[in-house]
Amino acid sequence: MATRRAYSREDQGDLNTTSIATSRNVDFKDIDLSFQVTATSGDIFKKQSTAAVKQAIKTLLLTNRLEKPFLATFGGDLQGQLLFVITL
Repeated sequence: MATRRAYSREDQGDLNTTSIATSRNVDFKDIDLSFQVTATSGDIFKKQSTAAVKQAIKTLLLTNRLEKPFLATFGGDLQGQLLFVITL
């Protein structure tokens, strides 16, 4: 049985047609890592959209190697990179 492959229009050599553009709206949400509580409801503050993405990237970069159990290569290991540069 032959394998069927799906190619885009551009892969088949038809560069004159316009590509089909799709988009979807994604709401990024995260809890605030300061763990401050709102006065009205008693819930933890939430971060949304760009603030949530910014916090997630910051957390990834500041996590050191071997800091997360069972995921030895998780994180940006910036501290390890700084130590490597200093020793050179």
